[in-house]
Amino acid sequence: MNNYSDTIVAPATPPGEGGVGVVRISGPRAPELARRFFNVRGGREKDAGSGPAWKPRHLYRGEIRGAGGEILDDGLLLYMPAPYSYTGEDVIEIHGHGSPVMMAELVRNLVEAGARLADRGEFTLRAYLRGKLDLTQAEAVLDLVQAQTREGLSQAAGQLLGRLRDKIEAWREALIAGLARLEAEIDFPEDVPEDRAGRKGMKQALETMEREIAGMASHFREGKILREGLRVAIIGRPNVGKSSLFNALLKKERALVDPEPGTTRDVIEASAYIKGRKVVYYDTAGRRKTGGRVEQAGIRMSDHFLEEADLIVLVLDGAERLGPEDYQTAEWLKTQGENGLRSAGTQTQVFVVVNKMDLPEAVREEEARGLYPGAGFSRVSAREGTGLAGLEEKILALVASPQSGDEIWISNLRHYRGLIRAREALKRGILALAEDRPPEFIAEDLREAGGSLGEILGREFLGDREEVLSEIFSRFCLGK
Repeated sequence: MNNYSDTIVAPATPPGEGGVGVVRISGPRAPELARRFFNVRGGREKDAGSGPAWKPRHLYRGEIRGAGGEILDDGLLLYMPAPYSYTGEDVIEIHGHGSPVMMAELVRNLVEAGARLADRGEFTLRAYLRGKLDLTQAEAVLDLVQAQTREGLSQAAGQLLGRLRDKIEAWREALIAGLARLEAEIDFPEDVPEDRAGRKGMKQALETMEREIAGMASHFREGKILREGLRVAIIGRPNVGKSSLFNALLKKERALVDPEPGTTRDVIEASAYIKGRKVVYYDTAGRRKTGGRVEQAGIRMSDHFLEEADLIVLVLDGAERLGPEDYQTAEWLKTQGENGLRSAGTQTQVFVVVNKMDLPEAVREEEARGLYPGAGFSRVSAREGTGLAGLEEKILALVASPQSGDEIWISNLRHYRGLIRAREALKRGILALAEDRPPEFIAEDLREAGGSLGEILGREFLGDREEVLSEIFSRFCLGK
């Protein structure tokens, strides 16, 4: 872990050419270093160029200069003093035109003058360490930057504003209230008379909390889909029209289509939007036991994507009778059990799609459904486009939306696991109350629940704190 009291610098805008480029500096030497490479225009250096004398949150126009005093660009400077900044430190932003050469030169000069190039996510990590954000809000920054849909954006914005934090804080306060009573029973038994009504009220409060936690955790799959998009893997034996269906759903030629079996030897990924909802399609290699070494390697690669999928579309050739490879693929799917995020308790959906409905029918619906009982069903013609609208509607139905603006959906696996641990501890505490067990046992369960909820916020970590923080913030981009 780095020294988080030094001064860091990084570009805060994406690499490449653009209308505006921003370099962000944070730390105790930010004003001093900025003065070396930015001169305020119009004779205002005496008033505005002395670092801390800059007016907070005012834009100053001037020249961005190199180490030798040469002018690199005409730009703006913004000063945000500690503690009223994103990181809680002195922060300077220098805004210039989005020239990659100018940005690189300015960052290089600042580093040579004494700043350190920021690590990925270090600006947000410093905000967390200085209490400007809790851990859920810090993670929401990344979700906001990477949002792929309007619902995902709204979900991240609500988390950044502290909606999840406020709910967890309310639960933790309720747990503290329960613990206070239990601790009194433990430490001062003679002063706390037996109170059946008090314990009954505590049990009811814990049961309400457990239901609320269970409800929030139950929406993890939907929340993750809203954030990342629905992942759809298309599988089947060779030559059933998987690539044709893939292209038809994308409405463009993305995968090679050829009558020769085994044409698709790798996984092809592409995204589309159905009524504003993101869907990520995977065209996988045809499943069969024969075939060359490269084709078998493609099938093994496909298995990884099938495990990550939210929906698996099993494609059949509707113009041919079902064959051994169709049954083998269906049996293989059944043996997988719960796919997707197994540790998160989510279960992959399966659709059976009979393709080539423009040709004489050779596969009856009951035969197709019998391959995977309980799966969804559609009949389409990828070549003619028939039935695709209905299939898309069924796919879209899997991407649910929050029922109200007050509902909190989680999409982060770390949050989900913390909620599940808290719920399990609560259930043990509720059972202990029902059995009228000694307060020491109940208090331990409540402490464990509170610890799990606190871990979501970044407090009272049960695991290695530095390891958790490093994993979270390593996914950020530079300058954030």
